[in-house]
This record gives sequence, structure tokens and C-alpha cells, in this order.
Amino acid sequence: SLDTTADISSPANAATEAFAHAVATVLLALLDSLPEPVIPFSLHARCAEVSSRDEAFEMLNTLPGASVNPSSTICARKIQNSDINTGDPDDSGPPRATRAEQLTVVFSRVLLRDDPEAAIPVSPLAKRRFLSFFISQF
Repeated sequence: SLDTTADISSPANAATEAFAHAVATVLLALLDSLPEPVIPFSLHARCAEVSSRDEAFEMLNTLPGASVNPSSTICARKIQNSDINTGDPDDSGPPRATRAEQLTVVFSRVLLRDDPEAAIPVSPLAKRRFLSFFISQF
């Protein structure tokens, strides 16, 4: 199991941002290399139909056990490490909503990767909307 519940520490110096970017790049490459995305192809259409946060969390219950833990961990860690929760008025980075949108764009590409055998692919906007229910909770 990849989830060891061990705390992952990062350097506390000027290289912190570069370190976070490198970890995110490796994580995205790992997720993209999986034979099937964390959210199985067979569930993509149902995920696209979800219209509320409650429905999105109910959908988590239909995921295989091996998919639920990584999905939750990835969202929580990435959001935590992206300072999306700071709400700091002196923060010179993009606004909170913009950061959340960026995360949904990036992670929807790998967590809900297009099925090469699907006749009609799931809309990228529907994939992002589904992930936004999880990202907005943090």
C-alpha cells in the first residue's frame, strides 16, 4: 500500500516551492502511468452526472477500496501543500478560487483520464466539476 500514513516532510528553505513542484510532477507522472486511472473508466460517466457534494461523496463509496484512499490523500495533500487554505490577504499568489480551479484542471486529467475505447468521452468540464466537490471541502 502506498499510504503509509507517514508524514512527508519538506525542506524549510527557499527550495520549498521547487520541492513541492517536483513532488507534484512525479505524482502526476505516476498517476498518468497507471493502466487505469484512480477513478475507473467505468465510473466516469456517473461521476460526470454528480450535481452535489453529497452525491460526490456517495460516489466515493462505489470506488474500489484501492482507489478511495489515494483519491482522498491526493486531494488533501495537494490542497494542503498549495496554500489554498491560507486566506492570507497579503498572499501574492492567485486567489483561492483560481488555485482550486487549477487543481481541478491538473488532477482531472489523471484521476479521470479519458478512456481510449469510449465512443463519447466525458466532458472535461464535468470531470472538473466532480473533483471540485472534493477540493472545495478543504
